[in-house]
Amino acid sequence: GTVDKTLDIVQIPSPVEYNAQVFHVTTIGNRSFEGDTDLTAIVLPASVTSIGNSAFTGCSSLEVFTMIGTTPPTTGTDIYDGCDNLSTIYVPAIAKAAYDVAPWDAYTIAEMPQKGTVFEVDGFSFEVVGDVLECSIIGGTVDTSTLTIPSMVKYNGMIFKVTSIGSSYTRAFAYSKYTSVVIPNTVKHIDGFVFQYSALSSLTIPSSVVDINPFAFCDCVELVSITVDPANKIYDSREDCNAIIETNTNTLFKG
Repeated sequence: GTVDKTLDIVQIPSPVEYNAQVFHVTTIGNRSFEGDTDLTAIVLPASVTSIGNSAFTGCSSLEVFTMIGTTPPTTGTDIYDGCDNLSTIYVPAIAKAAYDVAPWDAYTIAEMPQKGTVFEVDGFSFEVVGDVLECSIIGGTVDTSTLTIPSMVKYNGMIFKVTSIGSSYTRAFAYSKYTSVVIPNTVKHIDGFVFQYSALSSLTIPSSVVDINPFAFCDCVELVSITVDPANKIYDSREDCNAIIETNTNTLFKG
């Protein structure tokens, strides 16, 4: 396989699947990102236990490093040689003291945003919902008839996956004028009342959604076109019925 080194942000995946087998990424190999002058931020999963020699040498644009693991990985030599713009390393709050040693202590060691932290990106508000860089979109407006929810957002150099719409009945897009919504295949949960009294007329539920609050789309009187991705294992819109049905219980959620 290949890695696209032209991306300015890289989030190392783990686990990964190959030939029907699951592998955990444990090592960043020698010179893995050497000379990548476009790289500005990188996120290493908790499974990484070692970083090889010169892994990030010459990454002159690298500014932010995020470590999900609570135990610092072992490191080779010159891993940050030439990373003149690297200023901050984000780590879990409980691990901050553990990272206050070489080579990490040459940089500002900052705590990752904790659950409940709210931040804004491109006019939308998001809330951190877990310790694995996941967030919920909880509000915001753009001047368009279609609400396109991003699958990932960047905040302080970190990449957050958008896995929820709404949080604690925030009524994120209630009374909004959006007539359609594009939900990415990263969203798992849709909270109650998020689209109450909105102008939604069409809706597609992706395969990733596993939990929809029964009141998520209440009072959406103009919602006449509803489709559920056939690959969704929890909900369906059988026989083009313009509805959301919980498959196992035959419970009608909307329609």
